[in-house]
Amino acid sequence: MNTNELLLTPREVDQFFRYPRGRAAKLARAGQLPAIFLPDGEVRFNRQDISEALVKMSNRPTEGEQALKRRTRKTTRRRQDALEQHRD
Repeated sequence: MNTNELLLTPREVDQFFRYPRGRAAKLARAGQLPAIFLPDGEVRFNRQDISEALVKMSNRPTEGEQALKRRTRKTTRRRQDALEQHRD
């Protein structure tokens, strides 16, 4: 495999993640997506790094899942508080 097959352009990464055009480069410049910055300012992405980033993103809980956990913790605390008050 040659180097050209291992590196992706920002447009290819946008298509891979189904991002709007330009988002991959923006995320790379913000340090939120692993990237290689060429001397002329262009951005390229290592195919393996992008695959690993996808796995990490897919293992992250969604906002809905996080909200559900917060609600569950609050409900559990309320129940514990109510039980303690009832015992007193």
